[in-house]
Amino acid sequence: MIPTDHPVCDVSEPKVIEDIAVDDEHDERNADPCTSSDCMWPKSSDGKVYVPYVIANHFSYKYAFDKISTLNQGTPYDYNCVMQYHRFADPEPQTIGNHHLHPPLLQN
Repeated sequence: MIPTDHPVCDVSEPKVIEDIAVDDEHDERNADPCTSSDCMWPKSSDGKVYVPYVIANHFSYKYAFDKISTLNQGTPYDYNCVMQYHRFADPEPQTIGNHHLHPPLLQN
């Protein structure tokens, strides 16, 4: 490491150790220095950290099943898309090129 009084040392640049820039004042190796100070919620006597949160009142299930207008509602369903099927949903093996994606089902 080059000492800070060395002529090639640029004191306007942060000191970097591996891939982490280090604040000379605190000289920590922590990507989030806030976690080493008092900015976190306190640990409870049961050892857990309880994080307070509020869910806004405009979130509800009231409109959960309403159809909304989107740009893709007129797009036809792709019945050949292998991503939409469980591997046992179709007795025919799905292939891409010459590669089988799963073995065919064994039938008695």
